[in-house]
Formats: sequence, C-alpha cells, structure tokens
Amino acid sequence: MPTFDKRARYPGNQSRIAIPTLSGGVGRQAPTKRAINEAQNLDNILVTLERSAEKRAGTNFIQRYSDAAFTTLDAASPNSSQLDLHDKSATADYKFFWFQISEDQRYLIAINYKSEASAGSPTSDELAQYMQIFRVTKDGFLECGLSGHNTADFFKYFTYKGSDSTKKADDSLSSITVGPQMLINNNSVFAGYTSKERTFSGSDKLDGVSKNSGTAWCTIGLDGEFNTLATDDYEEDIKGRKLTYFTTTPVDTEGQASVYVEGKFYVKNDQVFASITADGTVDLDPYLSEDIDFTGTVSFSTADAASGDHKFTVTQDDLPNILKQNKVHSFVVDHTVNSDTDGEEEVYLVFESGETTIRNNFRTGLTRLSVGGKSLSLADSDAVAATYSGLPAIKWTAGGTSNDDVHAVADAVKSAYSSSVPFSTAFDIKGVFNPTGKSLPTSLAAFVDGNNVLQNTYAEGGSNVLVFTCVRDGTANESTPASAETATSADAYFTLRSEDDGGPIAKYIPVEDWQYPDAQRRYLGNQLSDFSQFNFPPKSNEATAESDGAGTDAKVAKLNKPAVNMHGKIPATLLALYSDIDSSGDGKIYYVQNSFAGEVPGYYIVKDVENTPYTRLVRTPEEYSVLDEKRFPKIIKINSFVGGIEQFIVQNMDLEERRSGNLKTNTGPEAFKNGVQIPIKSMAFFRDRLFLSAGDTVFSSRTGDFSDFWVSNPGVIADTDPIDVRLSTNKYAEVESMTPFASSMFVNTGSDIQFTLKGSENNITPFTAEVSPTAFYSTSPLVNPVLLGSQIYFFAPNRAYVYFNDSTVTVNQAIEVSLNCPNYLPATFGDIAVVPGYDSLCMIDKDNRKFLYIYTNRYRGADVVQNAFYRYVYDQDVMSVQSYDNDIYLVLRQQPTGSTTFNYFLEYQKFYEEDNSIPRLDHQVVVPEGLAAQFGSITYDASTGHTTIIVKKYGNPAPDYLYIAATANQLEERDGEAILIGSNRDSDVVVSLAHTDGTLTVVLNGNYTTSSNYRTFIFGTTYNSTIELSPQYVRDEGNNVVEGVLSLRTLHLQHHNTGTYRIEKATRGRRKTALTVTPKELSEYPSSASDVRDEDDSPLPLYEKNGESFTKIMGYAAETDIFIVSDYPNPMNIAQIELKGKFTTKTSGFVR
Repeated sequence: MPTFDKRARYPGNQSRIAIPTLSGGVGRQAPTKRAINEAQNLDNILVTLERSAEKRAGTNFIQRYSDAAFTTLDAASPNSSQLDLHDKSATADYKFFWFQISEDQRYLIAINYKSEASAGSPTSDELAQYMQIFRVTKDGFLECGLSGHNTADFFKYFTYKGSDSTKKADDSLSSITVGPQMLINNNSVFAGYTSKERTFSGSDKLDGVSKNSGTAWCTIGLDGEFNTLATDDYEEDIKGRKLTYFTTTPVDTEGQASVYVEGKFYVKNDQVFASITADGTVDLDPYLSEDIDFTGTVSFSTADAASGDHKFTVTQDDLPNILKQNKVHSFVVDHTVNSDTDGEEEVYLVFESGETTIRNNFRTGLTRLSVGGKSLSLADSDAVAATYSGLPAIKWTAGGTSNDDVHAVADAVKSAYSSSVPFSTAFDIKGVFNPTGKSLPTSLAAFVDGNNVLQNTYAEGGSNVLVFTCVRDGTANESTPASAETATSADAYFTLRSEDDGGPIAKYIPVEDWQYPDAQRRYLGNQLSDFSQFNFPPKSNEATAESDGAGTDAKVAKLNKPAVNMHGKIPATLLALYSDIDSSGDGKIYYVQNSFAGEVPGYYIVKDVENTPYTRLVRTPEEYSVLDEKRFPKIIKINSFVGGIEQFIVQNMDLEERRSGNLKTNTGPEAFKNGVQIPIKSMAFFRDRLFLSAGDTVFSSRTGDFSDFWVSNPGVIADTDPIDVRLSTNKYAEVESMTPFASSMFVNTGSDIQFTLKGSENNITPFTAEVSPTAFYSTSPLVNPVLLGSQIYFFAPNRAYVYFNDSTVTVNQAIEVSLNCPNYLPATFGDIAVVPGYDSLCMIDKDNRKFLYIYTNRYRGADVVQNAFYRYVYDQDVMSVQSYDNDIYLVLRQQPTGSTTFNYFLEYQKFYEEDNSIPRLDHQVVVPEGLAAQFGSITYDASTGHTTIIVKKYGNPAPDYLYIAATANQLEERDGEAILIGSNRDSDVVVSLAHTDGTLTVVLNGNYTTSSNYRTFIFGTTYNSTIELSPQYVRDEGNNVVEGVLSLRTLHLQHHNTGTYRIEKATRGRRKTALTVTPKELSEYPSSASDVRDEDDSPLPLYEKNGESFTKIMGYAAETDIFIVSDYPNPMNIAQIELKGKFTTKTSGFVR
C-alpha cells in the first residue's frame, strides 16, 4: 500500500504505488474510499487470490446430437449447437430450468410463456411446441422425448398470466427439484380446493342443462373464479363436490331398530326394520291392530242385591292390564229380573267416558269372551253398542231361554257368589283390533293409497323399508314382521312404529350416523369404532352395494335424511379419484371412528370381497376435501427410455384428499381455508417435506409424501403431519421465496422482512415449528436467494446481501456485501448460478443480458479474504446460466444480421481455465482433423495450393480467429498458430471466408492438412478483456488519502503466461494506446516426439511465462484513467501492478 512519510521530501522524490493484486474486484465507492486491490472496471476478467487478474476462459459450443451415445450430429438441427427452439420470434418468452438427477443426467427444460392461445383454444402445434427438454453434457446435448404436456389444461397452466398480460416468464414460473423429478409452479395461478358452492338463478346452466335455482359445487378456473363452459354455463366439480355417503339400504334414523330376522326371539318394544313389498297388495291396516288375549280370573268387588237378584261388577282396578290399557272401565254382570219380563239378564263391557271409538273397535274385533266358563255370542245382533251409567259399553242381553249364553254367564257368576265379595271367577277374552281407531303414521300417507295399501310410488327396488315395534314377546316365524292378525298365539307380532318414537319410515342416512344397535354385530351398520369391528371377508354384495341413497328427487325428499340427491354422484366421484374400486363405483362405505393396528380413522369402501385388501380409504364427504391438482405445481419426470434417450412426462401432482377428520378437525392448509383461492408463490423441499407458501402462510406436506397436505389422524397429531404457520409481524408480509438452510429455512418476503422457520433441538414438527423475523432488508421479488457455502445470499436492485445463520454468528444477521460497489450490480437480476468450487455466484443482468456479473467470496477460517464483484461481457444475450462441475453453462440468444428472429445456442465455459493451450475465444467449435467428416471437411487442392475447411452447422455468425493445435501432444510446427480470419484478415493467408445457412467455409493459402490427421482446428470469436484501474492516491499509515497532487510517470506490470495485450490511457476523455505488449520469448516446441512439453507453456506463437512491461503515463493521477486490454486469443494474467510518479503536498488533490 502506498504510504506517506512526513519526513520525506515528496516534491523531489519519487513516489511508488504498488497494487499487488486486484482480487478485491470492482470498487465503486468514492475513489478515495476504495481499497488498493479494487479496480474501477473489470470486464471479462477473472480475479482470484492466487493469480490476481486474468482473462476469463472462452465459451464453447456444445454440439447437438441425435443419438444417446453422442456419435451422430443432429441432422435436423440448423446448427450443431443450436437448441432449435420452436419459437424463434422476438415475442417468444422462454424460461429455462436446469434439472440434475445425477452427474450423468442433467437436463435443460425450455418453456415458452408466450400464450398465443390466450384468446381461444390452443392449436395442436402450440400444445406440442411450447415445452422442450434437452439432455446436456459438455460433450454434447440432444432433445429428449416429451409427452403429457400437450393438453389444453397444461398449456394454460404454464402460460397463464392472469389479469396482467405484460407478465413475463421470469415473473411467474419457478421450479425446485424433488428427488428425480422437477416441480414447476406458476405463481399467477390461483390455487385452492377444486370447487366452491354456487347459487343458480335466471338463465344459468350446469353442464349445459338449464338450472335456474338451487346450488351446486362448481369447478374453479386458473383465476380463482368459477369455470364456465359457455356463457352462464358452469361445470360441476366431480372430484371435490360436497357429498353425503348414505347407508346401502334405508335404516332406522333413530338408531334403535335392528334388521328383522326370521326365527329370532323378540321381546316387547324391540324395534326392527324390514323390507316390505310395495306392489299394491300389502295392506298396512293390520299393523295398526293389537292382540287382546287374556285367560285367567277376575275379581268381582261389588254385588248389588235387589229382590234376591244381584248386579256384579269388576272395577277397573281388578281388570286385567290388557283391558285397562285399552280404556276398559269395568265389567258388569246384571242378574236382576225385571218386573216386566221373564228374565233379561245383561252383561256389559264398559269403557271410559268418551271412548266410543275404542268401544266400537272392540265390538268388531273380539273373537272370544267367556266368563265362568260360559261364552258370550259375538254376533252383531248380540253384542250391541250401548251405554251403561252414561259410559259407552258393549251390551249383551239374555233372550229369556234357559240355554241363552247371557243367561248362562249370569248364572255362572251368581253361582260363584257366596253371599260375600270379593269373589273370583274364570275370565277369558281375546280379540284383534285397532282399539283406539288410530290411523297410519302421517309419514306413511304418501306411501299408501286411500285404503292404506302400500304403493310403489317411493319404492326402492320394488319395496319400502319400514320400522316396526314388537308388541308381544315371541319368535318371529314369518318372512316379514307379523301383524296381530297373522301371528299365532305364541308368535311375536309387530305394529308400525309411532311418530313419537321416530316413525315407521326407514331412510338412507349418512354412514357416520348409522351404528348398528347390536354391539356384537356393528358391521351390519356403517359406523364402526375401529377396524377390529369389521367382518372379513365382507359379504358377497358389499363390493357392489350402492351408497348414494334414493334414486330420484321425489324419492330423495322422502327417503334421504338429509334430503340431498347423491344418486350417481358418489360412484362418479370415487371412480374419478380411485382406479382400484369396483368398476361401478359402488361399494358399501364404512365410517371408522378410531385408529387400530395402523389403520387410520376415516371412510372405507369395500372394493373386493375375495382378495385383500378388502377395503380402501376414500375422501371425506365434506366440502373442501380435494385440493385442485390442475392448479398446483406440475411434475416433470422421466417416464421411460427409447433408444437410450429419455422420454419425459408432464403430470399433475397426485394430491391426496382429506381422508380423515372433517372441516374442523382436519382443516387442510390454512391458506385455502373456507374455499379461499390464492396463488402459490414459492416452493422448497426441506426435511423431506414439500413446503409451499401462499400469502403470508407457509405450509408443508407430510414427511416423506410431498403430495399429502392433510393430518393422517386428527385424534393423534404426529411429528410427520403437515406444518402450517403464519408469519408473525405487525404488517402483512407475503412470502416471496423459501430457501432451505442448515437447520432452518430462510423465508424472504415482499415487505422488507426476512424470517427463519425452525424448530426446537433441530427438529421441525407441527409441535415445534416457529417462524420469526431475522432481518429487515428490501429485496428483489423476482430472484430467489441462493445458498453458497454456509451462507445465503439474497438480492435487491443494485445490491447483494449475505445472511449468516445462528451456527455462524451469535445473532442471526444479514449484511450487504455490495457496499463497496454501489450501483454496479444490475437493477433487475435474471438467473443466478452457484459455482461452489470457486465460492462464486454468476448473475444475469435482465436489463442488459450481455452482462453476467460474478461475485466471489472466500474465507480463511472466520475471516473474509476475498469479496469481489466483476463482470463478463458477451456478444450475445445470456438467457440462462447454470454451473455443473464448476463449469458455467450458458443459453445464449443470437439475432442474425438482418433477421427479425432469434437463435438459441447452448455453450459452456470453464470458470477457471488452467490449460494455457486453450485459446481465449468465444463460441468455440473444435474440429479434429481425423473427425472432420463428422463436422464437415478439410481438403487440400494441390492445383491451387489452397486448403478448404468446411464446418457444417456452425452457429457463430462472426468467427474471427482460427487456432491450430496438435492432437495428443504430437510434434507439430503449426501448434499454437492463430490465424485472423475476420474482416481484417491477412489476405495472403486467408483467401476467403463465407458463412451461409450455418455452414462456415474458410479457404487458406497453403497446405494445412497432415498425413496422420493429428491437427485440431478451433474456430471462435475474440472478446475484449479490460482492466480499468481505480484513480490512485498517496495514503498515510492509516490508509487515509494525503492531500496533494500525484503526477504519474510510469506503469510497471508483471504478468504470467501472457500473450499480447495493450496498455491504454485516457486523459480528459481522450483515450489512446500507450503500449502494446508483445511476449519476448518464442514458443518452445519439443525437439522430438519423446520430449514432454512444459504443462505451463502457452501454445500461442508468442508468449511469456513470466514477464514485465513498462510504459510511460505522464499524467496527473486525478485526470488519467489507465486501462489494460486484451482482445487477442491468448491468455492474459496480470500478476502485479506498480505506478511511479511524483507527489506534491497541497491543500487539494485536484489539478487547477
């Protein structure tokens, strides 16, 4: 470092300013604040600690082949290195993605974001050509097969711009690699669940059918709004619509009745349901009747005496219960002989006040009544409706004969009377009747005709399922529940269940509501406690049993509870989601409440009754159970190989549906809650989870399954379940990018805040995940942070930052690394590539794509020993950059002269070229003489003395140098010869040059062929490498500038392995060459084939391994700019610089 010694007499003494290295890169602070190792500009210069500043390596065309072995150049390609993208127009908007599976499997994906079909349907050519994939190596590249992409849905996803038609591919498309596949996201697309509920009115249609009322779950478009097939014509969502899984048959809605089983013993009040034929032949009236059947004794508690005759009464308290239950008030036997007749004994069955209907029904339904062993006649003429003491009664009156039945009953009772009460006598009564005269339950009204005969109006499969209540204990000995009329005295019989108890109509109900009443046979229902309650193998009909309820709207209203029409919808939905169920889409569906033996809770459909697994877990029926795979990131992966060439396929993510829990217990991603539609902004793969961001939330998949964003078992949250967090800050912070980083994930937002997502003890789970602010910097929204070494670098216009994690520093922090070069970096960044072997980043300037900025950051222990920015300048637009094996791969765009279209080429460039036998040329193509036929031809015509070199498919429109090298270190007198073939070529050497339709033809004067074909011809274009020194100052021991005037006299350079270069100076804007440095040593060739060339030798005709140059500057430092320039095809390495001059102390350093 130049220093100022106060004791020295500077006006009379020479000042020396040494610049030992330019490893500090470009400095753009005020010149007085720059470090001595910083330059004003470094274009096409690589700066390193080891070699200071040297000319960058040239770029090399990568040849395009048509076979997997890279032996045959692609005959269909216009140029051997041209990507031959389908759209070469100026409006093409390609986004390039680099995809590596292994060192031998590296790919370039090109997607044209320009969507000509935005106003209509894409053509077949558009569908086929908007995406291409290439396998890339240094030795060559080829186009791979591709399928699946050529559908309207995929085309629209990859080219969707939303409401902003000016969006570019860089604004919307991004990618990550997950294992052997790539995920590509379009952040303009609104993601979410497959549907929302829409209310219909007016001229609306659903799938082409008019629908002017009601609701339906309709599909969502890329804009987050309802899809339309045509004007006001909406599309029903098959996969994700709200469903109700119904029981396979109508069942008891109250959950009390069991299936009626013939031969089973039932007790009173048991409830059953059974299928009853509904063909107009079954009268339901008998099910209203009850059986009165009592045999025993009754106790007469009163005996009224009159003239020696008596009236005997059994009061209600002493009646059999069956009679009391049917409103019988008393039983009276009147043995009194009236004065006006011979003996008209009377018997009364008396009913409670007002119960005339019961009295009448009893009268018609009695089949037996005997007292004291004597039976009463039940003929209508004998048993008459009457009253007794004002109460309704059935009356029997004696006919005056000795064998009259009434007379006999009266005598029998009197005979049992022993002058005192109470006394007992035999009593036997039987009948079948509807004692209260009740009608059918009102819910059956629509199911029967006027005579209560069951009709088929609402029949399912020719029958209706009805619910019955057992009235009498006994065995069920009929195929359907017996009525009181049909049952024998020992059989159980049933009545229709009353409305108060739930009614007689069995209905289809949700499976989760139907738990079979018998705890030992829960499998007969649909709700099971856990998997242990299954009965495997299932019954033969369970794989085809329907679970969609009643079949028509009319039947739905009567038979479904709730009254929603699922007919045909459930099988259609399940078939759309699952391919391993019955082809009908049917099957009995069970709801399992709890986990058991690894089987999670949820809905299971029986899919097979013979082979395991018998069941499969299906989606929950609630709304918002299915994420829309059409609007989620897309998968690109290898599907097969044909002739050794990869055949890629584009697929939707196979997203899992919610299969357990419900809207409250398993809500899914918070970003999409309640049907919210929102773009997915960024992706990351971290800790075996796929992380996505939407708005200010970050959510992940389950561990090990990046397609599942649902909790497996809501009852037991596991460490492997999804993570879902919202950024915590006082202002809304939309996530722009996520970068996995050591033990945490770096989250960049559009609100000038950076966050980290981490857990406790290096374990990120739903229980431990937390996100917190960690830095506060404005950043560029279109370029993602990158990981280099153990730091993350992120970017803002004209700025770059480094973020240190908590393992590097005590407190998480970010600092700007571009402070020393303000406004040097691009305002808008394009692709950024990491060159890990050289601790460097490559950054495209989107506003001037011919600029590629390089940043190198090197550490020695904990100390930064290099923090340098510099720039590579190309003659073509750099559209994409990537680094593999520490080489740089470039996609370059070239516009041929006079053309309105562009060509795209694939080239690679060594980041650090150690081989000085390689010329510094861009767009190189290497043509070995022995393989000339593969590339074109090399021929010598003895008659003209001319050698003609033809290079087919050469994409460089302006080659200006031909370099000749020996193959395999052969003894070669022309080795290292560089021939200028450009516009300023030597006509004595170059006879002619033509470049037509991609074919380069060069005619040279002389014979350039060899008998052994050991020459290699390298064509390329020179580029200008420039070092512009910073203004120089004399400084004191503290590196402070000493005021005064520095007059520069001479410049001394030390160089290594360097060919020709120029030293230029500019004074007050006038630039001129001060010195052209030409190496002083001639090339040293081996004297024989057995000699070994020094590996450090330059092959160029003139070079110096180590040398020095000296030139006069003769100008004031404040007014003089110094440039070191190389536009020759030879290497240049400036190892050290020293300036000498005179310094005069003054109060100002400016020259007046």
